[in-house]
Amino acid sequence: MNTGLKLEAVTVTAGGRVLLDNVSLAIDPGDFVVLVGPNGAGKTTLLRTLLGTERPAAGNAYVQGQLVHRLPSRARAAAVAWLPQDPLPADALTALDVVTAARYRFHETVRCSRASALRTLAQVEAHPYADRALQALSGGERQRVALAVAHAQEAPMLLLDEPASHLVPAH
Repeated sequence: MNTGLKLEAVTVTAGGRVLLDNVSLAIDPGDFVVLVGPNGAGKTTLLRTLLGTERPAAGNAYVQGQLVHRLPSRARAAAVAWLPQDPLPADALTALDVVTAARYRFHETVRCSRASALRTLAQVEAHPYADRALQALSGGERQRVALAVAHAQEAPMLLLDEPASHLVPAH
């Protein structure tokens, strides 16, 4: 069974524009791939297609050998974690609440989810923000919480779209 990510002859269009044109790629477990290109080149579209949030006009996207758009959301969350460009809105939810919610794929108690979320926040040095509302955090602090959200899924693959946005070089 293929345990990676794969695009086969994928074309994505929107508003009459071709965003991806006949793209094929395979990413195996353990691969570290960086997409580089100018704004509007299709990097985010490619990632969203691998996630199944963008449906191709032609071709197929696979996660762990299965068509991604046919996978239930929990199965996708178990396979791939996602850190989008603008990951977290300035919301009244606390950082701990948001990271705890990212554990929805697990069938565990709220107490267990919260304990895991606290550990994950500590791993990305965002634990001081646990009880603070997202709206009270800076852009860089929200980005660290967003990284904790992706890690909290414990997925074997991470898709990160501009993960260093808003972060100071030390992080």
